Amino acid sequence: LAKISTGCRQKKTKELTPGEMFGCGLVSGIVQAVSMSPADRALYLAIKHQRSIWTRANWERPFQGAVSALVQRALNNSLYFPIEDYLSQKSYWGWQKGSSVHALLVGLFTGSICAIVLNPVVAVKYHTWGRENASFWSSSLHMWSKGGITPFIRGTTALLARDVVFSIVFCGRNKLLDMTNTPAGSARALWLSSLVGLVATAVSAPFNFARNIQYAHTTGKRPPSIRSILAALMWDARHRQTNRDMIRFICWRTQVGWGSLRVAIGMGISAVVYARSKDWLLARK
Repeated sequence: LAKISTGCRQKKTKELTPGEMFGCGLVSGIVQAVSMSPADRALYLAIKHQRSIWTRANWERPFQGAVSALVQRALNNSLYFPIEDYLSQKSYWGWQKGSSVHALLVGLFTGSICAIVLNPVVAVKYHTWGRENASFWSSSLHMWSKGGITPFIRGTTALLARDVVFSIVFCGRNKLLDMTNTPAGSARALWLSSLVGLVATAVSAPFNFARNIQYAHTTGKRPPSIRSILAALMWDARHRQTNRDMIRFICWRTQVGWGSLRVAIGMGISAVVYARSKDWLLARK
């Protein structure tokens, strides 16, 4: 009995508290935000001004809005990975961990929660990128003075659709890591998670495009709907000379390419940093 009791106590000490999981997510978010901020801004300006991502103007002042990006990425990762981690341990309507339906439900719940909570922060970040010498707080005050709460909830539906679709696909990486016996904090996990992230980004790209258009809309005015944005995109695409030109145009407008690669690598880095942070804490318990 004494051995069993000791074993139970040891098992409990190997579990992270919600606060510790939040901290691991926060660290992964900070790492991603700092390393990817220049690419984030360049991609946004490329979409807004309909020009190549490699246009020099996109890379000038690469850390403008970095504080907003840092806040958003830190919050996103401090929520996304702990929530996904926590929800992955639960069963839903009889579906146990390891099943495809379970992974789908975890992705659905995780994406929904993160989108609803983080949309105001994301809206401020995009507003900051669109103006010279704008800070997180000055942008927040400007948005409030022009439209009250409306600018902060703009793009929520598009972000919700994007995050749910992305999360459902990205949660599949856990099953892939299990199938290949790959430790979550390994170098191999980085490229496997990035590969799954690439697929998730491509699938959710249309909703991400709609979200960016809505965020770029003038503060105080009603933004176009997701349906109208995607309809306009397809209308423009159909006027290309060949099917190949049409596909290339859609990929260019939705940033399926360099933009997808950026998101994929960013999520891969975050997943590995989160796993290694957890391992570091567990090893000290």
